[in-house]
Amino acid sequence: WAGGLSVVVLAWPAWFLARGPGHINGPVQTVAQAYRADLLGLVVPDGRQQLHVNSWVTMANHFASSTAENGSYLGLPLVVLLGLGLWWRRRNAAVVVTTVSAAGAFVLSLGGALTVRGLPALSPGGAARGDVALPQALLYKLPLLENMIPARVALLVALMVAVAGGVLLDELHARLGARRHGRRLAAGLPAVAAALALFPLLPAGLEGSVADHQTPPYFTSAMAQIPPGTVALVFPFPSGTFPQPVLWQAEAHFRFAMPGGSYFVPQGPAGHVAFSPALAYTRDSLTARVLTRVAQGSPPPRRPALRSSLVAQWRAWHVGTVVAVPQDSADPAGSVAFLRWVLGTPATNTGGVAIWRTGNPPPG
Repeated sequence: WAGGLSVVVLAWPAWFLARGPGHINGPVQTVAQAYRADLLGLVVPDGRQQLHVNSWVTMANHFASSTAENGSYLGLPLVVLLGLGLWWRRRNAAVVVTTVSAAGAFVLSLGGALTVRGLPALSPGGAARGDVALPQALLYKLPLLENMIPARVALLVALMVAVAGGVLLDELHARLGARRHGRRLAAGLPAVAAALALFPLLPAGLEGSVADHQTPPYFTSAMAQIPPGTVALVFPFPSGTFPQPVLWQAEAHFRFAMPGGSYFVPQGPAGHVAFSPALAYTRDSLTARVLTRVAQGSPPPRRPALRSSLVAQWRAWHVGTVVAVPQDSADPAGSVAFLRWVLGTPATNTGGVAIWRTGNPPPG
């Protein structure tokens, strides 16, 4: 029933994803196998856990290439209790299915090759010569699955472990409660077992935001001087490297058009995703490359030909306003100085936001 219903419900969305209008071909993740679980990640905590071994935490923080992607930790007590529970209730279908599913998901989370106590190999093909190949190396060669990030399969491990643990605790409670004078044990022993299993998972603290999502007041207040319907070039240049301007444009209710962005776009007849080593998943251009370097604190040499090319590109884009938020760059003063070299003195400077008028009206 589940299989038949899945085919009926998912057939059209799956077709739309794989072959619908504007669909993407080929890999989206440039090196998906870089983010794969470590064999020791199951029992060795990283710095996000309250209980961790200081001498091991540096190693553990590199599991799955970063703590943000490492979700494989369960803790030794929970793994041992699940093993004992599986042996005890090996005839219980729910326990067997969920435990075996958790084990299978963990193997898939290890990626195409086994990694132990180290960074995953960055070769996109999964297992390199001499590595211990795993089933993911075969799945990686199938359409669509080439984009699967192995480490995130660990989320399914947590789901299956939660179901198996709940069934085992319920079974333990029922078995003890059925015994004479077993009510106290039925109330206490499952609670002790659950606390023992979950205590190592105590987090070190609340997760902070990935980036500062504060929008400069200029974009949301009456100070905004960008004429509606015109084109504004925003600095830092919007891309996968600096995605914040995408939020600023949204907070301004899309009153202006903006070159750049953080998005996946099919390129050319093959429909492959655009990728720039400097800008991540986005279209490349002279403006994008130069302004990204400026925001990172390494501007290119100031040559007249570069200035002329930038101005010509902005004129072709019909950029009427240039808005710079320099505090989001590595060198705010240097960023403003570079833009002043290209455009001259800012027309206004309000609330830390510098604005230039280029006099290029939109087409039509």
